[in-house]
Amino acid sequence: MIKEYWKTEESIIGLLGVAPYATIDFLKKISDLTPAEKDWDHIRIILDSNTKIPSRGRALDLGEESPVKYMRKSIIGLDKAGAKFVIILCNTAHIFFDEVIDGLCVNVLNMIGETISYVIKNTTNVKSLGVLGSHNTIKHRLYNKYNPQNSKLKIYYPESDQRIVSDTIESIKLGNNNTETKKRIIDVSNKFIKNNQLDSVILGCTELSVIIKDGDLSVPVFDSNEILARVAIEKIKNEK
Repeated sequence: MIKEYWKTEESIIGLLGVAPYATIDFLKKISDLTPAEKDWDHIRIILDSNTKIPSRGRALDLGEESPVKYMRKSIIGLDKAGAKFVIILCNTAHIFFDEVIDGLCVNVLNMIGETISYVIKNTTNVKSLGVLGSHNTIKHRLYNKYNPQNSKLKIYYPESDQRIVSDTIESIKLGNNNTETKKRIIDVSNKFIKNNQLDSVILGCTELSVIIKDGDLSVPVFDSNEILARVAIEKIKNEK
């Protein structure tokens, strides 16, 4: 009998990617963060990189077709393929989260909730937290929605410079991950930090995770893509 060196019974992550660069960034992060000595120590991931799902932003801003039924279809497909839980790699998509998961049997992790919980659990000195994200993430105050009522965390958004943040996100979607793009978002972020005396910043858009790293700004950076990768690894590796 051939010996198996890996845990064949280890659970599988279902990954719904809606933007290619953010999806690639997540896959790299989860590989980098997984404790592994051999290929088989890594987590099995079933990916649906479904870039054809209708735009979340256009649905919200222009009343175009909702992405909900397409997201649900992808999640159901990942569940049928054997995923223990599903991750949606898009902050803005979580505006539709309650509608997307309604009636589904599969567990879908909430990127916003997991990010806020991680910040609260792993810090004691963060009181003022800035969120860099899409126009709609800011408009819908998405991170406030998942901030516990008993939390002392105050959340801020870059109102006056949101257009620059949004333009940077669109540039990254087009593959413009260059020095000029990075400098522009760093300058705006540091202005946002200074004006609001922030303790830290959340990268509340998975595109921004591609270009900004902890250490690039004048305060610590919490990356929602990285946090979700850490949460997923912990759930899989610590399961009984």
